[in-house]
Amino acid sequence: MGYEAIYIGDATIQKEGDPASALITVVDREVMKGDRLIPQSDEDISTEFVPRSTNSEMEGNILSVVDGVSQIGQYQIVVLNLGKEQGLETGNVLGVYQSGYVVDDKIGPNIQKSEAQKAAELKELEENGTIISKLAYGVVQGVEAFNETFPHIANKQDKVEEITLPEEYVGVLMVFRTFDKVSYALVMETQGPVHVFDTVRSL
Repeated sequence: MGYEAIYIGDATIQKEGDPASALITVVDREVMKGDRLIPQSDEDISTEFVPRSTNSEMEGNILSVVDGVSQIGQYQIVVLNLGKEQGLETGNVLGVYQSGYVVDDKIGPNIQKSEAQKAAELKELEENGTIISKLAYGVVQGVEAFNETFPHIANKQDKVEEITLPEEYVGVLMVFRTFDKVSYALVMETQGPVHVFDTVRSL
């Protein structure tokens, strides 16, 4: 989608040519060998924004957080995988939704076999099962019947079901600069933890 360039500082060319020499005049962080120099942009970047909804419904994700790793707080800048090609404009406001996590459910209803599955298993056992397997099947059936009769005790069993938690609204952000495929946005407020890869959606 592109390359993210982190601003380090300013430099002024002292001698032209190949190689050339430059004087570093401003630094925000360590300057290292291999860092790139590019001409200062003449693009007029507006600092006045009118917050507004998007013209059409759109959905994307937070790709990264500037000067961060994964946790995102209020007034931090994030990169979105939405840009001009999707119709995103400066000033657009988007909601942030925490992606639904997949967790192990050890408390709620455990996975139950359908009657058809049970009948098929029983038929296969009667036709091809050994005495040992038939005894084991009887034990399993007894355990399942016990669990259905005493669910408060059955909840302590080892069966685990994976479930996906619903999305949760956790904040709002405003876009302040757009490119063709990505954009930068400022997190205006949060109502919970915001992470990289969380969903952003039109409000």
